[in-house]
Amino acid sequence: VILNYTAPIFVAIFARLILNEKTNWIVNLAVVSSFLGLYLLVSPQFEAKLIPILIGLLSGILAALAYIMIRFGGENESPYTIIFYFTTISTICSLPFLTLGFHWPNLVEWIALIGVAVGAFFVQVWLTQSIQTAPVSSVLPFSYLTPVFCAILGAFIWKEYLTFQAILGGAMIIASGISIYLFREKTPFIPLEE
Repeated sequence: VILNYTAPIFVAIFARLILNEKTNWIVNLAVVSSFLGLYLLVSPQFEAKLIPILIGLLSGILAALAYIMIRFGGENESPYTIIFYFTTISTICSLPFLTLGFHWPNLVEWIALIGVAVGAFFVQVWLTQSIQTAPVSSVLPFSYLTPVFCAILGAFIWKEYLTFQAILGGAMIIASGISIYLFREKTPFIPLEE
């Protein structure tokens, strides 16, 4: 989960390169620190789980690019249009995985799937609106609450406990994301349409 949530770190990099959002030396140091944390997080399992680690990291990079493209599209684009295309592309790209086996959900699973779909819809609408109307680098660090909650739930539900090195690496990544938010350049935000 933390590999996917490297997106805010990549957002800070891409926002500077693509959107010309300013960064100072503290933000740059936080980005470097996050990569050290990433190393601590994945190094014990790197050789054994190289492909899953690369896929997790790629998901963070692609998520960052998606956030940048939402911001690049401007405030005039409807969040529903963005969500429609996101859902359509995700569905099409997921279809080949049906060949690996399909299980028809029972009633309880259908209810859970519908609950997830409705919740995800509203979250995506609000996330898209926040990205369109505020600097990307100040919106995305709040997503770091997800890996924290996942680690807690993983420990309670599945008895998955993190090593000290993984906790340290994850904490460095999270602290870096928070630092990016706290120490970014405090320049006035100008919407893209202006």
